[in-house]
Amino acid sequence: MNGKLEHKSDFGRKQKMSDLRVVALSLTAGFMSIDKENSLFKEIDKQQIPNLIERSQFNKRRRKLFLFLEEVRIKLASRFLEFEDYFIVDSMPLEICKFARHRRIKICKNEFETAPSKGFCVSQNNWFYGYKLHGVYSIN
Repeated sequence: MNGKLEHKSDFGRKQKMSDLRVVALSLTAGFMSIDKENSLFKEIDKQQIPNLIERSQFNKRRRKLFLFLEEVRIKLASRFLEFEDYFIVDSMPLEICKFARHRRIKICKNEFETAPSKGFCVSQNNWFYGYKLHGVYSIN
């Protein structure tokens, strides 16, 4: 990679699992489409990962390493997408509540930019209240 990524942990004692391994495991979970904190540890063979820390400790460390993890993700994405000419864009409704309750809900309504809205999903033939989630994929 062009730029150096460096993270200095602020923990005082020697850790059972390094920050680099926590980041690597977190990126691997993302690659495997495991987005829930508890789901990863159901999939892991604990015998294959030496010095694996306890689930809640892993999740706490991963949250503390969020900014560093995002920096790594951005650098990786720029390297992988550098030679791409074509992308696929898809979207889906992200419903935050049932449509019947949309007038009573107060989630994110305090700022116009983040306010959810009503929409119609043609593929599901129904109205939804929430956001439209867009995904961008490369051909590879």
